[in-house]
Parts: sequence; C-alpha cells; structure tokens
Amino acid sequence: MTLEIIRKNDLERSKKVYADYCENWTEYQYIEAETLVSGVEYATLMTTENSAPLDVRISGALNQIMSIYGVPEETRKTKIARALEMDYRAIGQRILKEFIEYAEKVNDAAFEDVAAKKG
Repeated sequence: MTLEIIRKNDLERSKKVYADYCENWTEYQYIEAETLVSGVEYATLMTTENSAPLDVRISGALNQIMSIYGVPEETRKTKIARALEMDYRAIGQRILKEFIEYAEKVNDAAFEDVAAKKG
C-alpha cells in the first residue's frame, strides 16, 4: 500500500517534470515508466560489498531515469552535474534539525494540552 502511494505521487510529479519530453504519452506509458523508475531507484539504494561509490550510482540512476522519459543526453549531463554539486549532507542536517525543533514544539504543546486537561 505504501509503495502504491509513493508511485502515485511520483507518477503525478513525473507528468509535470517530464511533460516537455513526453507530450503524447498516455497514462499507461507514465505508469510503465514509473514502474521502471522504481526499479532503478531500488537498485541504486540497495548496496552490496561490490556496489559502486554513491556518486556513480546516483549519476547512473539519474541518467537512466531521465533516459526513460526521453530527456536528451546533453540535458541529462547538465542536470546530473548540478545534482552532484549539491551538498546533500548539509541539506539533510538542516532538515533533521528543523524536524527535531518541530517535533519538540509539537510535543511540548501536546504535553501542555494534556496537563491543562488534567489540572
């Protein structure tokens, strides 16, 4: 069920992101593309002792995903280079910090609400 929710969200996002490259695609073509993309994503995230370094896996995955949607090679190269330049560790740390702050705020508010009802 969770995978189906993710695929539906990804399907709708893909229709927007790749619309210029898939002008005449049917709903079924997008569904099939998303099924293939899910497999590429899974293969990229699952590692073994023989897996390529992360940047190589990400580059390969992005290249294949964009290929599925008909993105021209030069555009793929440009977008992959930009994606690899980003500092995702810093972005992840910022998101985690903001999530912790949010969770603490929500928990504090919930605790105060419960305390007020019992008091």
